[in-house]
Amino acid sequence: GMHQAWRRRAVALSGVMPGDRVLVCASGTGDFALAFADVTGTTGHVTATDFCREMLDYLPAKVRSDRHAITIELADAMSLSYAPGSYDVVSIAYGIRNVDDPRVALSEMIRALKPGGRRVVSETGQPAGLMKLPFALFRPLIPVAGRLIAGNSDAYSYLPRTAREFPYGDAFVA
Repeated sequence: GMHQAWRRRAVALSGVMPGDRVLVCASGTGDFALAFADVTGTTGHVTATDFCREMLDYLPAKVRSDRHAITIELADAMSLSYAPGSYDVVSIAYGIRNVDDPRVALSEMIRALKPGGRRVVSETGQPAGLMKLPFALFRPLIPVAGRLIAGNSDAYSYLPRTAREFPYGDAFVA
């Protein structure tokens, strides 16, 4: 459940306001888009995108039209069709490591931002210091927990592997 706190923190750090326009790339089932829409409300607008239609199919049932203004669109973060300067916030959560070329996706996100807009990238990494050893010991248990809780160990093997392999922290920023 830590991802819920991380999502709330990322939305808060984005500085999003009621009435803002937000683009969520690689939105998956839409939880990040909904977190933004809870702030932008019906006076703002959130565009939730993903390159996988099946992921987006989960979102419509979660949208409350009395609270949210959300458009759901099939789109690739590396080739966004939105006009330059269209959004106050452009975000991607737990998806930048899945695009073929993160630099291209990040450039596309910047292009879609209004001047002074904010790009939000939320991604997992590897802990340092005191948490490094417990995390390394816990990592092999993640697929087991995924199989027991969600009935799917493959997805829970993929997540720790890609988090370990993808550059994080200063390496990602560089």
